[in-house]
Amino acid sequence: MKEEDSFWKSAHISPGGGAWVSFWNDCWWPGMILKDAYPRVAAASMFQEAWVSNIVSFESEGVGWDLQLSISLRGGAERERLSLLHYLSLLPLDLITTGPAKLIWNSCSNGGFSVKSMYDTLNNARFHGIIDFPCKVIWQPFVPMKVNAFLWLLRHGRVLTHENLKRRGWSLASMCLLCKAAEENINHLFWSCPFSCSIWNVLQQMVEITGPLHADVAAIIDGWNIHTQVDWKRRFVRGIFHAFTWEIWRERNSRTFHDKSRHWRVIFHKICRTILTWVLASGVLNDDQQVEWLSQMNHLCPLVALRDARSSGFPGFQEEG
Repeated sequence: MKEEDSFWKSAHISPGGGAWVSFWNDCWWPGMILKDAYPRVAAASMFQEAWVSNIVSFESEGVGWDLQLSISLRGGAERERLSLLHYLSLLPLDLITTGPAKLIWNSCSNGGFSVKSMYDTLNNARFHGIIDFPCKVIWQPFVPMKVNAFLWLLRHGRVLTHENLKRRGWSLASMCLLCKAAEENINHLFWSCPFSCSIWNVLQQMVEITGPLHADVAAIIDGWNIHTQVDWKRRFVRGIFHAFTWEIWRERNSRTFHDKSRHWRVIFHKICRTILTWVLASGVLNDDQQVEWLSQMNHLCPLVALRDARSSGFPGFQEEG
């Protein structure tokens, strides 16, 4: 279940007079969206985006409902229609009133929203396995919010690669600018591209991680259970995929919009320096560990590490001979 589905289990819209509340698409009855509960009737409606006020009518005998169907229904679809009408007849009259629509939060007795109640609702849903979205993998407190948000978009497949631009109607020749050997899509750009693979293979040595990885980026994020044998590197492991994907995306954009490219070793060093900055800001790294991290970077990528260490001012580096 998605977070959105869990949200509508905890809230509903009080339609008021029914204006600006979608009859089929909005959750204006607790725990139910009518197009999902009655899909065949919704598909037969002439007005998929009709407001509640377009469907309901107040008559002397009570409330009437005109579903405005384009065809006559038979069999199971007709039984579905009768079930819907029966359900609507049971609605309390005070649910359909005049006045503006408003959001009702079911978890609070007064109907008002609170962040704590939403947090508790989502936590309960995850505890019971209702939501399996990897929130704790994506939202890391020591990682900048824009990078967390980027990984969230990446997990949902919303990053604007050539493949996604084509889906939006763009006409363009797709080519991965990192390797220039394949079309650009999310799984290729961040995982199977030789440029990205070269960086990730060295990063694995850097943080000394073990654990299964998949060929699909979303599956990697969902099943992130990578561990390191070195205690003080655990926070590096928690943010390594953030830094990796973020810098790959920045390099891709640099080549796309500025026609500037860098060797993969330069990007590797940039990733190491980026995640080091994040971890240092959280105050969990001592000087000896910082020097060890930089020394390993120098060992794996000596030329780039020496040059950037001089300009960055990080301790633990002195030019040799």
